[in-house]
Amino acid sequence: MKGILLAGGKATRLYPTTKVITKHLLPVYDKPMIYYSLSLLMYAKIRDILIITDELYLDDYKTILGDGSSFGLFITYMIQPEPKGIAQALLLGEDFIGSDDVCLVLGDTILYSPTIASDIASYSSELSNCLLISCYHPHPEYFGVATFDNKNNIISIEEKPINSSSNHIIPGIYFYDNKCVSYAKKIRPSKRNELEITDVNKMYLNNNQLVVKQCNQLIYFDAGRYDSLLDASNFIREKQSVSNCTIGKLLTIKKNQGWI
Repeated sequence: MKGILLAGGKATRLYPTTKVITKHLLPVYDKPMIYYSLSLLMYAKIRDILIITDELYLDDYKTILGDGSSFGLFITYMIQPEPKGIAQALLLGEDFIGSDDVCLVLGDTILYSPTIASDIASYSSELSNCLLISCYHPHPEYFGVATFDNKNNIISIEEKPINSSSNHIIPGIYFYDNKCVSYAKKIRPSKRNELEITDVNKMYLNNNQLVVKQCNQLIYFDAGRYDSLLDASNFIREKQSVSNCTIGKLLTIKKNQGWI
């Protein structure tokens, strides 16, 4: 399995700060934001990673991450011509993906649970077609929202519904088999003129190829907003000081994975 980390976009919700720096390099407590999303790929035992970003910040990423070798990774970079939605990453990464499966992660995704490392590893190994995870969020209207039947089977996914009957959101990590590229080619821009990843997920759902794992212990921070950015920093500071846990510490994950 290969990994794609999408770190593009304008981050207008974080203006004026993001007029001069990409949000994915903003500090979340003691590490750049991108470390946390990169750690998710490392938990999945993925070493071959494509980072898609804006040309303006390419040198900044290379300064911080290089070719990935210091973390036991093989990182390549690609320029996103213009932000056209999350599903665009699958199209841009078609040659990189090749005949492999892929895990797509958004660069502002921060996830935590006591068992996250083992959970992400198991999700990667369990993949057959498409595997997503869901977690509770008090404001589902900002995200892709999953609805389940009384047996916890997924029955629908909606993108940013105004009135949602569910608080189960899909955070920014997606496990796909190789069909994801052909599915992404079939979708059309939404009313926001974006290629919605929810439309790709719906294609898997309509073909009975989608599994969604409900993760009740999972804590998710959408670090694209100032309030949640602060909340994430405070949470990580507290967890690391009280329980001495590993959150986004890439060198520690490298050691634990035996990539030395």
